Amino acid sequence: MDLTRLAISLGVNRLLTGVGFTLKRLGESNREARAIYQLSSAPVLAALALFLSVSIGCGKTPTPTPELNVDPEAILDRAIGQLNQLSYASFLLDQPQGTTELLPGLEMSRVYGVVANPDRFRFTVEAEVSGTYVETDMVVIADQAYMTNFFTGKWEEVGIDLLPVNFANLGQTLSAILGSIQSPSLAGAESLGERPVYLVQGRVDSGDLSRLVPNAAPGFDVMLELWLEQSSGLLLQVVITGQVISTDVADAVRVLSLDDIDVPVEITPPL
Repeated sequence: MDLTRLAISLGVNRLLTGVGFTLKRLGESNREARAIYQLSSAPVLAALALFLSVSIGCGKTPTPTPELNVDPEAILDRAIGQLNQLSYASFLLDQPQGTTELLPGLEMSRVYGVVANPDRFRFTVEAEVSGTYVETDMVVIADQAYMTNFFTGKWEEVGIDLLPVNFANLGQTLSAILGSIQSPSLAGAESLGERPVYLVQGRVDSGDLSRLVPNAAPGFDVMLELWLEQSSGLLLQVVITGQVISTDVADAVRVLSLDDIDVPVEITPPL
């Protein structure tokens, strides 16, 4: 018998003896068993429960949370190496706070699609014009860009300068952004879905995002929060907080998520 069980046994026996009862061996008369049963309905039961809870609780020692001894710059270097080898990915660029102005009155709130490095990507833009939801698809292959007409839905060839975001060479674009982070710090270890990740924070100038957001204007202080998979070093998500283009609200938030890393995808011209 371990010490906790022995203490509980002795405590119960003393408690019952103190009120005129002694525990009997199993198999003694029913009259004595009934006496013990009657005792259990008395206030002694509450005292007994309190004694047991204290005895058991005192036997448990909380497990201390170990401190993380991880270099955030080493984590970023590993992620940069992974991004430079990126061939395929699916992506979602969401904007839970603020919108991105494409044209006067046309505000983009979400972009999602797939990329095949170095210079092929396909995506859908969700936007609003005068409070009405609109959607368009775009395909980019090298220096050729195609877009579905907002009103007719038909494919048209458009100038590459109309792109609201640029996912060409996405791996190299993101690795350059990670390399420009100032004073990175490790904010903790968490889970993204079921994947253990490190959360690294740091700041960049808004101009450092111009390869991803072509209209990014330099001079704004931007906070980055990176979710990096612990086992592989893959960048899974980055939260971009702050003004990036001149028409952004000051507290704009963009969330870029990556998935289907290196799952091949075919991207062909729609025309």
